Amino acid sequence: MTVYNLVVLKVNDTNEILGGYNPLTWEVFIGGGAYVKTSDSFIFSLGNKNLKKSILSRILKKSYGIWNGQISEGPWFGNDLGIGNDKGTNPKEWYYEKYTYHNPIKNITGWFSHY
Repeated sequence: MTVYNLVVLKVNDTNEILGGYNPLTWEVFIGGGAYVKTSDSFIFSLGNKNLKKSILSRILKKSYGIWNGQISEGPWFGNDLGIGNDKGTNPKEWYYEKYTYHNPIKNITGWFSHY
């Protein structure tokens, strides 16, 4: 079975559209997790009302392409973009930090809300 995952989100209180693509299946782990290697995943930003400022960021550290975590986590694109319950944070919040993918897609690092 072929699986393609496209994640798209709108950042709360902004016009930012962020997302990512992953050609692999996300799996759930009990009591842990694991990174999965891929060279085909990417994350993106469609900019703030200006598509000319859109950013496509391809995987840089292929061994960290996606994160398969617990049921309260995910999807995660490496360590860069993901949703999850990190030590009690709101499971409806996303996190961004430039680490695994080549180009930064957001100016601010940390947790943020989405629609």
